[in-house]
Amino acid sequence: MFFKNLKGKRGSRKGAKKTKTIKLFVGALSAACAVLMTANAFFAPEVSVGTKKIDYRLIPSGQAVGMKLKTKGVMVVGVEQGNSPAQTAGLQNGDIITKVNDVALQNTRHFEEILTAVGENTVTLTILRNDKTITTQLRPQKNQMEQLVCGMWLRDSAAGIGTVTFFTEDKKQFFALGHPVNDMDTAKTYAIRKGQVELVEIKGAKKAEKNRAGELVGVLSDIAVGTISKNTQTGLVGTVENKAFIQRDALPIATKREVKLGKAKILSTVSERGCQEYEIEILKILDGKGNRDFIIRVIDERLLEKTGGIVQGMSGSPILQNEKIVGAVTHVLVNDSTRGYGISIEKMLQNQ
Repeated sequence: MFFKNLKGKRGSRKGAKKTKTIKLFVGALSAACAVLMTANAFFAPEVSVGTKKIDYRLIPSGQAVGMKLKTKGVMVVGVEQGNSPAQTAGLQNGDIITKVNDVALQNTRHFEEILTAVGENTVTLTILRNDKTITTQLRPQKNQMEQLVCGMWLRDSAAGIGTVTFFTEDKKQFFALGHPVNDMDTAKTYAIRKGQVELVEIKGAKKAEKNRAGELVGVLSDIAVGTISKNTQTGLVGTVENKAFIQRDALPIATKREVKLGKAKILSTVSERGCQEYEIEILKILDGKGNRDFIIRVIDERLLEKTGGIVQGMSGSPILQNEKIVGAVTHVLVNDSTRGYGISIEKMLQNQ
């Protein structure tokens, strides 16, 4: 998935660090961008599974943004083997620790503070694993340096660059990415507590090469334009905080049944020139499993020259055909960066 992680997370072996390199929002199949929107009675009942035409309008975006996510609790991203306290407690990669001794966790530092207070005494962890809540007992130990350790690494946040797909016509909500933000180590979807969308200055792109995805290169500004409320299987959802960020007019949306093979275009930000239109072809309409409703190919020479095709950070770039919003870019084929997948706009709306 193309989400450009900007910082690594502290480990709770305690004090151990699990540093990570910067990655972008796109899938590998690489996921390409992000869009935000809030849970709300926003969807019209006539947005149904392609059985009739609809007259629903959204504002397409294609603007790259910086995204910062804070998880609910802390996620286990590594467990030390060899009878470590974490292994003995049965902890697994991808577990989300939500409570310690019934105290709701805020972040990794909060976890360390609680363990420091209890010392080598056993604590009860409340864990979310595969959508089920379980509990286990963890007893920290001291290492040879008299440091309290648990034998696991934790992560409580993610940050990166992605693309906003669209805004609601009332300019209150936004969607991004077209796919979830997953942890890079465990591939588990983050359960988020809160998040923020910021302006980003795109400097250009590292071009894609055969069997190696390219990526956008940009600098976050720390200027917030929205808040993120949900990380769903079809993208990020959030609330617009700065309506001046919205640059386009609303367009009607098309059901999947209205989409035709042939020429279309995407809106994407891949340089300092800002959001631009680029020509693509819709090569195939799929049966709609997961986030892959279309196979697309970039044919615009300008985009091919700048990026080599679809690169990390482009996930969420809206796909337009016949002046209607039909979906968003979600993945790139690593062995052919000119081709990738798109999700239908119907699915982005229905699965929130």
